[in-house]
Amino acid sequence: MLAFFASSGSAGAMTMHVVRDQVILSGQLVPDDIAQFQRLLDANPSVTTVVLWNSPGGAFVANRGLTKLIQDRKLKTAVAGYCVSACAMVFLSGTERFFSDGESIDTTSIGFHGSYNNQRVLAPEDRLQFLKGVVQDETGGKIDSALVERWLHLTDQGSLVRFRYPGADGTPKGATVFDCHGPGANRGDYGACTPIVGPNALSMGIITSTRIIHAER
Repeated sequence: MLAFFASSGSAGAMTMHVVRDQVILSGQLVPDDIAQFQRLLDANPSVTTVVLWNSPGGAFVANRGLTKLIQDRKLKTAVAGYCVSACAMVFLSGTERFFSDGESIDTTSIGFHGSYNNQRVLAPEDRLQFLKGVVQDETGGKIDSALVERWLHLTDQGSLVRFRYPGADGTPKGATVFDCHGPGANRGDYGACTPIVGPNALSMGIITSTRIIHAER
């Protein structure tokens, strides 16, 4: 049953709605989303899980604001479809983190890259190192430092290091981490991606469990 629906009035903002104990967030992150998300959580105290469903990322300040609300309320996070850039950083703020069945597991991924200014140029090194510290903290130190440096210093904003589902036992038979350019992987096309052999979403602490949770619609 749909408990509450909210859509920010800002152009390009996320759409948000609550079904049972999940809040579903989709679309671009903008600063106005922070207040909208807080009002939605205040109105629905039974929410336990944030499902990030097809989000291309967005504003750094929105990332930090949503992250703080998720951390303060000790919410879980799950990914459905694609969650990249600032969305991936919001995903990391969950106390527990999962892949979901909202979209085909073959077309679901979490993608990371650097932080960029309005001219699509990499942010100053101090911001990149701040983000590295956040990733290391949220993954419990499991993340490989060189891998984080690799994605933070991607100079092309269209490039991402993407994590796919690592399999139920967390020991995938092939690569599930890829260096990708362009949005093709959002649709499950990894033909133009370079496999990164070794790490996976569980071993690197990106997810906390290989359990696939059900995403409400």
